[in-house]
Amino acid sequence: MEERKFKTRGEQSDYYANLRGWGPLTDEDKAALDDAVRSITHLD
Repeated sequence: MEERKFKTRGEQSDYYANLRGWGPLTDEDKAALDDAVRSITHLD
């Protein structure tokens, strides 16, 4: 496998996310994630 150089961590994470076929979060995904974090951390 070739060695890639990335300028930033964001660029690196975007590259690997694209390899896995992950897309950007939808508004529903963000809301569900926020609810999960609130229920775990009890930050109401």
